[in-house]
Amino acid sequence: DDDDDDDDDDFSKRARDGHIMLARIMRERRDAPVQRFGAKVDAHAFDATVPWPPLLHISGLPEKLNSSNLLLQSFGKQGVKDAHPIYLGPFKGRAVLVFEKDHSGWERAKAFLDTCGMERDEVVRLRGEGKTEEAAAKEKARIKSEWVQEHVYNGWKNEQWAKKKLFRTVVVFRRKNELEQEVAEAKRMQKEEQDRLLLRSVQEAEKLKEQLTAQKEEEAAKAKQAEDELAERKAREEQERQKVAALDAQLAELQEEREVSRRQQEEQRAKQVEKDKELDEVRAAQRVAEERLRRLEEDLRVKSREAREAEE
Repeated sequence: DDDDDDDDDDFSKRARDGHIMLARIMRERRDAPVQRFGAKVDAHAFDATVPWPPLLHISGLPEKLNSSNLLLQSFGKQGVKDAHPIYLGPFKGRAVLVFEKDHSGWERAKAFLDTCGMERDEVVRLRGEGKTEEAAAKEKARIKSEWVQEHVYNGWKNEQWAKKKLFRTVVVFRRKNELEQEVAEAKRMQKEEQDRLLLRSVQEAEKLKEQLTAQKEEEAAKAKQAEDELAERKAREEQERQKVAALDAQLAELQEEREVSRRQQEEQRAKQVEKDKELDEVRAAQRVAEERLRRLEEDLRVKSREAREAEE
C-alpha cells in the first residue's frame, strides 16, 4: 500500500509539473512581442552574408594555441566542432572556428561573438599559473572574433593550411537575415515539437495514471473478494470442525455406553453362570436325594415283604 501511495504521489507530481510547464508555454506565446520586420532596420543588414556552417575568424590568441587539438581543448566546451590555426607564414594568433550546421551551432557561434571566446581561466591555464586577474583580463581583451567574410574565405583557397583542413568542409555564404529567419523557424518548430511531446507525455502520464488507478481498483476488488472467500472458507471450516467435534463427542459417549453395556452383560453372564452352577448343584443334590429315597423305598419294600413272609 505504501508503494502504491508513492506511485500516486509521483504521477501526481509529474502531471502537476507538466500542467505548470504547459501553462508557462502558453503564457510565453501569449505575451511574446510581435516582431515588426522592416521597421527601423539597417538596409545593409539584409545584404550581409555569413558562412554556413557558421565560421568565425578569431585573432589575438596566445601563441601556444597553434594546433587544432589545442584550440578544441580551449573552445570545445563553447560548441566548436572543429578548429584550424591560420598559417600565413608563422602562427600569429589567428584561427578559424567551425560550428555545427544547425540552429544550435548558429546560436553558439553568436554567443561566442558576444563573449569574445576564451574564458579567463582558459587564458590563465595556457599562460601559466600565477597570472593576475588584471593580466588575464587583458589577455582576454586581446581576443577578437568575427564572421568569416566571403572575400577573406575566397582568399584562403590557395593557402596550404586551408586546402588541407578548412576546405574539407563545404561552406556556402547566405544572407544573414534569411538564415536568422530559418534558424528562428527551426527553433520554433523544435519548440512546438517539444511542446507537443511534452503534452503527449503529460497525456500519456494521465492515461497511465488512470490505467494504474483502474488496475489498483480491480486488484483491490479482487483482494477484497479473495478475503471474503477466505473468511467464508474459514467459517465453513470452523463449522465442519465443530461438527466433527460434536460427532467425536457423540462417538465417545456411544463408546462409553457400549462399554457400560458390555460390562453389564458380562456381569449378567457371570451371574447366570453362577445361577446355573447353583442350579446344577441343586439338581445333583436332588438326584442324590431321589436315589436315596428310591433305595429307602426299595429297602422298605424288601423288609415289608420279609415281614409278611415271616408272619406267614
